[in-house]
Amino acid sequence: GALGLLLTGSGAGWSDLAAALREREQLLVLDNVEQLLDAAPALAALLHAAPRLKLLLTSREALGLPEEWRWAVTGLALPAEDSAADPERSDAVRLFLARARQRGAAVGRDDLPAVARICRLVGGMPLAIELAAAWTAPLSCQEIAEEIAGGLDLLTARHQVVQERHRSVQAVFDQTWARLPVPLQRTLARLSIFPAGCTREAALAVADAPLPLLSELVERAILQRSADGRYHMHPLVRQYAAQRLRETPAEEDAATAACARHYTGWLGAAFDHAFAGGAVEIIALLRAERDNLRGILPAILAHASGEPLRRVLQLIQNVYFICGPSQEGVELLEAAEAHLRSRAPTPEQELVRAHVLTSLGFFALRQGRLEAAYGHFSASNALFAALGAAPQMGSATDPELGLGMLAMVAGDYRAAGRYAERVRARSEASGPGHNQAYAWYLRAEAAQAQGLLAAAHAAARKALALAHTSGAIWLTAYARNQLGQVAAALGRYDEAEGHFQASYTSREAFHDAEGMALALLGMAEVAARRGEHERAARRYRESLACYAQAGDRGGTARARLGLGRTLAERGDYAAAWREIQAALMEARALDFQHVVLDALVQAAGVLVANGRAAEAIAPLTLALVHPASRADTTRLAEDLLVRCEERAPDSFAASAARGREAELGALVDELLAVSIPSAS
Repeated sequence: GALGLLLTGSGAGWSDLAAALREREQLLVLDNVEQLLDAAPALAALLHAAPRLKLLLTSREALGLPEEWRWAVTGLALPAEDSAADPERSDAVRLFLARARQRGAAVGRDDLPAVARICRLVGGMPLAIELAAAWTAPLSCQEIAEEIAGGLDLLTARHQVVQERHRSVQAVFDQTWARLPVPLQRTLARLSIFPAGCTREAALAVADAPLPLLSELVERAILQRSADGRYHMHPLVRQYAAQRLRETPAEEDAATAACARHYTGWLGAAFDHAFAGGAVEIIALLRAERDNLRGILPAILAHASGEPLRRVLQLIQNVYFICGPSQEGVELLEAAEAHLRSRAPTPEQELVRAHVLTSLGFFALRQGRLEAAYGHFSASNALFAALGAAPQMGSATDPELGLGMLAMVAGDYRAAGRYAERVRARSEASGPGHNQAYAWYLRAEAAQAQGLLAAAHAAARKALALAHTSGAIWLTAYARNQLGQVAAALGRYDEAEGHFQASYTSREAFHDAEGMALALLGMAEVAARRGEHERAARRYRESLACYAQAGDRGGTARARLGLGRTLAERGDYAAAWREIQAALMEARALDFQHVVLDALVQAAGVLVANGRAAEAIAPLTLALVHPASRADTTRLAEDLLVRCEERAPDSFAASAARGREAELGALVDELLAVSIPSAS
């Protein structure tokens, strides 16, 4: 080396080095010290012999010296998950692009999502990024990502001038693996079953890994312990360890079965806690476990049945319905329903399937797939009837709640009220308090839609009280929203604002985008009623963003409609018309009739404001007489028709007669074909 000395694990070389450095102020840099772990005592002695010496060491394992200060070297910064973020702001992506372009590869902006995926798959590891980028000439970035997702073989140097230890990621990990004692190898292989990392309890249950083994893997920088107490592996380390686990099928089967047993038991206890008022805590825990649950669900379906399985699937519904992504939740529950349907039908399995169908119905309703929702709810209802069984404890487990909500969407508010009453009676008889609270909430919605504000207020109060007493914390936000809507309709704006703010705070604790969107929608409507148009527009846009995140198309239509109304009140008719037309198209595509009718009235209002009252008469008349119109929609239609009669008296009677006879779809087509009105 620079000092002309030869260092080994022991011997005179270290004494000579100490003598050479004793009086010097020096920084000594040693790389790959994991290969010199036996020399740790010699390094400690060197520091004592040369008090002005500083050592900078790199190692895959800690030395365990008292003098040691550790700094974890993580991967390069990864691109944000947010699709709106620019991936090129990430160090990992910039390194990949630089190495790809160095090799003459044409990597454009369309390739950036795949490049970002590559960087996430390799956890920002610089060596792996460089090895992956070397393949950009023969393979597309998407192909490279797929290859890495399938194994480590691609991450191998394609040219000869490279140090042997940097030739492949596999070679790096082979060296690390070879230095591990057999118990640590077994633990690491079993822990690879957790793609999202795991808790200490899960590690013990599945990998038989007590704290000393976990600590040793942390000391060797193979595991990382996060601030929340979870243990994680670098994604490529996990991929390598999973490959090792697959090499011993019996061990893989045993680990998978242990994991299924652990999650079935853990989720059963979590279910009890969630429905005893601990829902916020449990949903937070489940959010961290989503990737693990997705991976282990097939094993849970194979090992669990009856009530334990129902509880697992109920919590899976809850975490995906509240936190998303919704479509992933749908796919998991569809797989569960298909599995249950494929087995010999026993009463306990069919009872589980009935609950899964109800869950699928609510997902379909949120996604605007009304026919699918009706099919799921009806099939679930038929199964409960055939079994002579009542829906069990959980969140909205009665399919007639879903059928009632479909009736609300269709504008059949009396039918919705009848469904609510049946659910209430059944729930009171069988005991699950959550369904009873949901029944009162549905009753409040149906009453308000008919303009029965006192009844709506009383029912919402009952729903709120039952939600509190039954531990249905998530439902309290819906009840608060309903109370806020009633208060706003009565002109009690401060009270309404308080309810919506409480609802938002509750849903924010769950990271529930749809719930936050609904509360923001209420706040926007209060601001609009107060004439605070700038604030209203801001709240509507915030609501739109949350609805888009949640994938709630019906909510998106309602938020667009509110924004259009606010823009019209500000006199920005062209922008208002665009928002109203967008809401009208979305609501028609979903067959959300009450939203379509509301949009007809809002569009007519813009026409009236632009001196085109004659064109507004037919849609306003249809909205006035249509049975699906809500009470506030008909009131606004009446007010606008009075103005139309004043401004277009000659055409009023004929246009009103046409509106009474017209098909809803035909008038929607007419309004969508109208050019954007200019500001008057």
